[in-house]
Amino acid sequence: MTRNMSLQSFIVRLASKNPLFRQKLITALSGAIRVGETRDYPKTQIRLNRKLDSLRVINMVNAGKKGKKVSGFAIMGLNSADDKWVDEFLRAMEYYAKETSTTFVKLFDTASLWITRYPDPTGQSPTSSWQPGLTKLQDQRGVDVLPLGSETIRILTKEIEIKANLQEFMVSNRKDSSNRDMCVARGKDSVPLFFAWVRENKASIERMTFNQVVRSMDAEGIDFEQYCAS
Repeated sequence: MTRNMSLQSFIVRLASKNPLFRQKLITALSGAIRVGETRDYPKTQIRLNRKLDSLRVINMVNAGKKGKKVSGFAIMGLNSADDKWVDEFLRAMEYYAKETSTTFVKLFDTASLWITRYPDPTGQSPTSSWQPGLTKLQDQRGVDVLPLGSETIRILTKEIEIKANLQEFMVSNRKDSSNRDMCVARGKDSVPLFFAWVRENKASIERMTFNQVVRSMDAEGIDFEQYCAS
């Protein structure tokens, strides 16, 4: 790039000479999901995650829930597919992920249909023997998957104070003002487990004393340490 050439002019000139860069630039500017990007769709409980060679579609209905499984599928081989097809395919998947009537099963069917029509979405005869692939992802534990729109859960009663998110948690004994007993996570593995437990049992926890919360955490297998804050 010369001193007198603007960055915009340089990019335009580079794009005009390099078809691969031109297509990637068009995709980036058009708003299609990019490599390394994750997009969440709370209305349909869908998460899209773009990798270099794939698009991963995750069913987020059970994310953050104890005893549940989170399923997903991936469209593989996008790095070797026709650029135009990839761009139009990504736009279609994002469009349907936003639609309130869309389900995880419908997205799977949509991806399957696009693959059978590769590389031409109109259904014309393929011009390449190479086909993108559709594969089911290994199920994940619900507590290991960050829920959509995760926020800090707070419980404040005469007996206890609880603050919990997917990074940390704290349980405080409000009844004992002299000692102010507290519980925090011992290691990161217990944090999503505690978050899921509080999220699913908030109403009953609000009626507990500090000691009842501690016993329940023990029963749930939540690893924590207890100390006096005062």
